[in-house]
Amino acid sequence: MPRIYACLISLILFWSSSTFADDDAERSNRRILTSLEWFPKIINIDRELSQKRTPQGNLNVVFVYQNNREAVERIAKNFQQRFPRIGQYTVQVLIVNTQVLPSLNYVSAVFIGELLNKSEIKTILKYAENERVLIFSPFKGDVEKGIASGIATAGRIQPYFNKSALRRANLMLDEHVLNSAKLYE
Repeated sequence: MPRIYACLISLILFWSSSTFADDDAERSNRRILTSLEWFPKIINIDRELSQKRTPQGNLNVVFVYQNNREAVERIAKNFQQRFPRIGQYTVQVLIVNTQVLPSLNYVSAVFIGELLNKSEIKTILKYAENERVLIFSPFKGDVEKGIASGIATAGRIQPYFNKSALRRANLMLDEHVLNSAKLYE
């Protein structure tokens, strides 16, 4: 009889761990889709957006990945289909590895497409500060790690900004939006 209980407990633990993993993946996917709705709105509150266009007048919106290009391509494609324009500007989507990002010019904003390690985040933060580019992450905890923007989902969904990251990158965003957003000091 004890052997049956041990098997039953093993089955329950296996089932619940895979269910929790599925729940985490589903939550992450929902957070990314929600973030895609907020990302163009946050780009559009950059008061210097007109100065961050390509010579052709487009906005280069970069989606970065570290390891999983395919997944980030799907996210970027979804974004491109839904948001071919931000304000009066045509959007041009680029998908690049985090190591390539520092070599890019005329970047309007960057979307982090997958969880990154500390070294990759450091690379992105340095790029943001040098090039005065808004970085957005859909992943919980990234704003606290120094990423300039994301979303907060506690209670209601709202933009979430890291004030010191905005300052370090010398980004000038609409004050009205900042005053109504969640801020990380």
